[in-house]
Amino acid sequence: MGTRMKTALPFALALALACAACTPMQWVKEDAGAAQIRKDLDECGREAWLRAWDRTLYYGAPPAVMIRDAQGRTAILHPYGPFSDPFVLESRHADFCMRQRGYRLEPVRDGK
Repeated sequence: MGTRMKTALPFALALALACAACTPMQWVKEDAGAAQIRKDLDECGREAWLRAWDRTLYYGAPPAVMIRDAQGRTAILHPYGPFSDPFVLESRHADFCMRQRGYRLEPVRDGK
């Protein structure tokens, strides 16, 4: 394999993964119409919001960390992560709720 091929391969792979990550998705269930899907999305969204923010408010947000930068100024960092950020938790709860109701995520087709 030539040098150009060795450098082009990781770039092509990264580009393919980036394009796949940008693919629009939709919830699909065989026996559900558009109105039912909207209703389930609304219900799961409300439930997910309540669960995520209830957990955050009950257990509290992660403690803030105070640091000093190179100029001696104080900076406050909030160490949110995938298991403590309320927005990530809300997304996970909504995804779980929809999957429990029998939906699956599929790429949007041009004909739909």
